[in-house]
Amino acid sequence: MPIVISPWEVRFKNHTVFGKTKEEALDRAKEEIEECKAKGLQWDLYCKTDQEIALKKAYDKGWDEGHDSGYEQGRLDVFEDQLGIKYTTWSVHTLNGEDWSLGDKNLDHMLTSDKNKKLKIVYNYRWLDEDYKSHNACLTGTAKNSTIGEIWKGIERLYIKYEIAGTDHSFIESIDIKDNTLTFHTGS
Repeated sequence: MPIVISPWEVRFKNHTVFGKTKEEALDRAKEEIEECKAKGLQWDLYCKTDQEIALKKAYDKGWDEGHDSGYEQGRLDVFEDQLGIKYTTWSVHTLNGEDWSLGDKNLDHMLTSDKNKKLKIVYNYRWLDEDYKSHNACLTGTAKNSTIGEIWKGIERLYIKYEIAGTDHSFIESIDIKDNTLTFHTGS
């Protein structure tokens, strides 16, 4: 949702009424202005400068992004506990090449339309040996279905099965699902 900043303000002693235009702000505050006039109280009409508007938009955007990030991280911590996850972190921001966010989705949220589809999990594991020689292995696992919870548990089991827990990147950052095969990419 775009951030809307109302530049016009009618300021009273203990509150402010906002409007996108001068007329809108004055109309919204009409009764309170009349009450102030009758009681001899002060009120003020103010218009924010372009710089104040730009600063407010930047502040609100940063606040919203921080709130969303903290909300999502808190939910993921609870999900980790519920699933018994110890070695991997759900940090998915790309699904099938498209931007993706957990938002309000739960562990039973399906990432495909077929709820009974068992998925083969494939991980292209790369590492360097003691001599800094590069190696590559295709590691496989399964997920009972395409829910967030079952996919996460399947990836966790893969890490445990191949004993790569603690030795590789643990943040699951992107997932691609084609037919019944899921591939994922990790980061640090």
